[in-house]
Amino acid sequence: MTDSFAEAFRCARLRTGLSLERVHAKLADQGFSVSIATLSTWQRGRSQPEQPASLQAIPALERILAVAPGTLSSRLRSTRPRGRVGGAGGREPVSPLERALGDEYERYRSHVRLVSVKDLIRVGADRASTSVETTMVVRATRDDLQSVHHVVTADDVTRPPRVTIHTGHLGEVRTVPAAGCVVVEMRFGCTLARNETAIVHYEQEFDGSQASKPECTRRFVHPLNEWLLHVVFHPSARPEWCRSFFRADDDGAEQRVRRVGLDSFGSAHLLVSRVDPGIHGLAWDWPV
Repeated sequence: MTDSFAEAFRCARLRTGLSLERVHAKLADQGFSVSIATLSTWQRGRSQPEQPASLQAIPALERILAVAPGTLSSRLRSTRPRGRVGGAGGREPVSPLERALGDEYERYRSHVRLVSVKDLIRVGADRASTSVETTMVVRATRDDLQSVHHVVTADDVTRPPRVTIHTGHLGEVRTVPAAGCVVVEMRFGCTLARNETAIVHYEQEFDGSQASKPECTRRFVHPLNEWLLHVVFHPSARPEWCRSFFRADDDGAEQRVRRVGLDSFGSAHLLVSRVDPGIHGLAWDWPV
């Protein structure tokens, strides 16, 4: 039996063969506005339906996924204040990775702070991401640090993206089905002392199993100096227009929205300085 809402949702969706984009469209046909990004965070356990509009969509979601009434709604945990409160020793794991790994989480926790990040996203002719290339400058928060762990999320963890390390070496790779992710260890090739920095450069390549999502986002837990997002669209998959936005959390309203134009090469970019904790990203609308 699947115990969590996220696992029950993910298993039901995979059993029907519906992509997140199709689930989103079917919900919209029934009058429920739930974004693809929100559906993705639900199935990965990063959030759950809490707002009245989201809760009202659950019976329709159960019908779409052809599961018995209450299959999903009965697995919704009681809402609680956000933050690390309660639990043993006054601390409760809040991330899906923490919940999935339990006591092993400390071994995978990254002892680094991001200084700056650059993401290059390529969108193919089918409107799905074909690759994500990332360059990060990280600062060690303890001595004797030799690697950092990266969490790769995928619609189907049995078909995760291929990860290539351009700067450093690939270490341990572990699939965590309960969290809907794969944990990839990236070794620096040197040992960092506290406050020393390193560059991590890696690329994720997708095999076409990813859902076509009209947005690219990154969640930041701590402030950092700068984030550059560059999205390059295939000539036959150029959007009508793009917008940048910020959300405080998964269910938060979009803030700081502004229009972003495409250049003559069919790409758009977002440069954020003094990045606040939360979710930053670019979204776009496809031509009808």
